[in-house]
Amino acid sequence: AWGVRQRRAGRRARLPLPPVRFRAGTVLASLASAMIDVSDGLVQDLGHVCRASGVGAVIDLDRLPVVRPCAALGRRGWLLAATGGEDYELLFTVPASRAGQLARLRLGCACTRIGTIVRGRGVSLRDGAGHVVPTPAPGFDHFT
Repeated sequence: AWGVRQRRAGRRARLPLPPVRFRAGTVLASLASAMIDVSDGLVQDLGHVCRASGVGAVIDLDRLPVVRPCAALGRRGWLLAATGGEDYELLFTVPASRAGQLARLRLGCACTRIGTIVRGRGVSLRDGAGHVVPTPAPGFDHFT
């Protein structure tokens, strides 16, 4: 999302090629309880999973892997990472009882725990101090 925003503002920015996650997706299919590709924004795409599963989720902003320019923006950068889109990564849920199995999988890519599935509805963001952070627009809307 950071690179796309830079380009739209007329600045030069390198847009990385979308990662290929066929292997990870295939391996995770036997362990994950839900999985989706993230392209329209983490909050928005996780919201789809939560609605389909009848649960809520809490994302820990400080756990999100972000590019250095986003990290330099502080909270704004982490919010952009959570809502901006253009991630092209896999988002999946694994029951806590299977965390050991997940750690042993050879996915061919890094895997980062970014939050928790909770009772309730919707997706909320939490900062490093545990405070809920207001969520801006949840992601990319193809129709605006």
